Amino acid sequence: MVRGLDKGQKAALIVNEMQRGVVEDSLYRGLIDEVNRKGIIPKIALLVASFRAKGLPVVHSHVVHRPDYADVLPNTMIMSLAHRSCSMVRGTREVEPIDALAPIESDFVLERPFGLGSFYGTGLDSLLRRLKVDTLVCVGVSANVALSGLTLGGTDRGYQVILPRDCMAGATPDAEEQMIEHQFKMLATITASSDVIAAL
Repeated sequence: MVRGLDKGQKAALIVNEMQRGVVEDSLYRGLIDEVNRKGIIPKIALLVASFRAKGLPVVHSHVVHRPDYADVLPNTMIMSLAHRSCSMVRGTREVEPIDALAPIESDFVLERPFGLGSFYGTGLDSLLRRLKVDTLVCVGVSANVALSGLTLGGTDRGYQVILPRDCMAGATPDAEEQMIEHQFKMLATITASSDVIAAL
């Protein structure tokens, strides 16, 4: 059994930033390399299909900025890079989900204009509570930034968090491993996507 799914808890799948401008054509080449090296896209797609088949919520968390970038504060290195590049702007191809993980009508899509965590300014918590969700299965990118924010945000709000390590990628293999060993193990259940599917 998988902790967080072992007592009849209702789970939601959070697909984080699996967008063209993040995992296909990004400023962060190392992240794209890791996504491809680990082969996370087909594994996430299988999880998405499994959640849909069980009637469980699938939530796509996307980063989307205004054309004038008034919603981006360059107070960190990562946000300064984003600000200079003017990437991930509403209406551009960059913000579109990748084809393999395109949302369908029953999915939920939330846009994050600012901040680095999916709970910040998105209404995610309100949505999950309306759906009576207990457990979050978090997948996507990046293990060393956004998934960290998502995990902390979820646990702070009382959710169980599950991280299938074969469905996430970081900027480098070492960055992901360090996050797992020194943060995620303290906050979440680390498992494989096949175990999650078997436990649904």
